[in-house]
Formats: sequence, structure tokens, C-alpha cells
Amino acid sequence: MSSSGALLFIRWYLWDAPRAILHAGANFLIWAANHFSLGMHLSHLFSPWRRTVEPYTSKGLDIGAWLESVLVTNFSRIIGFVVRTITIAMGLVWVFIVFLFSLALFISWFLLPILIVYNFAQI
Repeated sequence: MSSSGALLFIRWYLWDAPRAILHAGANFLIWAANHFSLGMHLSHLFSPWRRTVEPYTSKGLDIGAWLESVLVTNFSRIIGFVVRTITIAMGLVWVFIVFLFSLALFISWFLLPILIVYNFAQI
């Protein structure tokens, strides 16, 4: 192997490949966040579930119709909040798992040659 080839390999191993690993890990993190639509769920956290609302359509003051409208709309908001909170929690757990795997891959990239040399030294 020529001197310039060795330098190119060292540059690739210590600079180019780790950057590519970090870039791929960042892409997987973005994918995981988008897969669970974390931004959308956070912005619509208190919106009614599936836009289910009960409009108040009675003329004048009808306490029963008004109360029904308020209860159905608020119940729909509570269901939406619970479902979105669970989805956000699952998404954050998945993002954390993807982060841990990306970090483990990045660290193992540098530790693997050391472990290989250590194992050959034991023989």
C-alpha cells in the first residue's frame, strides 16, 4: 500500500466514514420523528379527536342541547389528548432507541479495530 493510499484510508476511517455514520443516524432520527408525526401531534394536542364536535344548533337557549354540545366536544378533546399523548410517548421512546443504536454504531466504529488487535495479541 502506498503512502498516499494509507493516508487516504486513515482519512476515510477517521473522518469520512464517521461523518457518514452520524449523517445516517441523524436521518434515522428525523425519520423516526416524522413516522410518529411528533410535531403535528404536539401542535394539535388539544384538538378534538377526528374533528368530532357537536355544534350548538338550537335557536335560543336550550340548556340540554348546549350541555350535550359541550360534553361531546370536550369528550372528543379528551380522547384526542389521550391518543396523541400515547402516540407522542411511543414516538419519543422509538426516537430514543434509534439514538442509542446510532450512538452504539458510532462508538463501535472506533472500538472494533482496537478489539481486533487486542484479540490477535491474545493468540
